Amino acid sequence: MNKTNKTLSKWLSWTHVTLTFGGTLAVMVLAQFFREEFMEYEFNNNLTLIITIILLIMVLGQIVFPINIVYGLLKKNNKHDSL
Repeated sequence: MNKTNKTLSKWLSWTHVTLTFGGTLAVMVLAQFFREEFMEYEFNNNLTLIITIILLIMVLGQIVFPINIVYGLLKKNNKHDSL
């Protein structure tokens, strides 16, 4: 981006970073709640579903970064919405 004198969108960058690190932290915390007892399978299944949904949201957050690059290359330079 520096070679082309273009800038990334601030809100797309923050969305990417928030979904990446926030999702990682959420998965790490939720993984600590798994139950070892045999009677807790329903709880573990629900927890697995929640973790899977968070991981899918994190993947979407990774897709935001290339979108940000394309957006930055296509837009005209505007210093008030850049990093």
